[in-house]
Amino acid sequence: MTIFAMVSTKDSLEYTELAIESFFKETNLEDNSKFILIDNDGSIKQSNLPHKEKIELIVNKVPLGFSANANQSIDQALVSNSDLYFLNNDVIFTKNWYEILKACPSNIVCTPLCNREVEYVASVSNVRKNSIVTALHCAPPPFSLNHYMGKSAHLNAIVEAHQIAVKGLFPVLHVPFFCVKIPSFVLKVVGKFDEEYGQGGGEDFDYCLRCYLADCSIAYAASSFMLHFGGKSTYESESEKNRQALRESHFRKVFLNKWGQELYDLTMNEDASILDRRPELKAMMDQNKISDFVKTLVGSREVKIHL
Repeated sequence: MTIFAMVSTKDSLEYTELAIESFFKETNLEDNSKFILIDNDGSIKQSNLPHKEKIELIVNKVPLGFSANANQSIDQALVSNSDLYFLNNDVIFTKNWYEILKACPSNIVCTPLCNREVEYVASVSNVRKNSIVTALHCAPPPFSLNHYMGKSAHLNAIVEAHQIAVKGLFPVLHVPFFCVKIPSFVLKVVGKFDEEYGQGGGEDFDYCLRCYLADCSIAYAASSFMLHFGGKSTYESESEKNRQALRESHFRKVFLNKWGQELYDLTMNEDASILDRRPELKAMMDQNKISDFVKTLVGSREVKIHL
């Protein structure tokens, strides 16, 4: 069995509907697949839900953060011995996204590339008038819905060109879990997300580092490219903006206390200057010995791998 799980909030319902439409259009599901939609705040009217006959709806009694929502999905995946695909609701699924991630090895947590990592522009031109009629600029998130609407053909052209040009797996220290495949093997070894981070973030990078401590890996499935609007149920929503600064301060403190200054700088601050100061660490990264790299920086710290 394969489990797909997505979380929706009242501030991002229009994105949820678009994500579901593109998911069922572009995903060739096996017969024993399950799609779970988690209604985080009781805002979904099931009668308006696209493809509702294919969806198992879970309504939370109280709103939960990323970790807690992901963990209830992990519970289901562990019971059924399933791979888990945990999905943001502010994405557009594209051709072959699932087939590419599905082919990743069982010890690798993988995600697609998106407009956060690769920026594309596609245009439709009027040749006779020598002018651009419409254009889609896949800029980094946050990305507005009205910049995309009516331009699905542009995105399809971008994806087709991307999949011809880009192949393979790109091992990295960490990835944002906007659309992540966590294989059953990894779930059994690493377990759940650390809920100490609260609702602000940081738990995905924490999970990546724990994977490396368990001798699993993290990679971009580079041929897969998706559009990610970004933060539509977190920092971009009006009801969350005022609380996000406090949440970010909290999860940063949790991460720093757990992993230490060097890994904090590398992940949270994207500061890789340690590689210039310590050539032995740079050599590990250059050789994709990322598990050794993480273990060296963790040192004598007691970090629990399986939660």
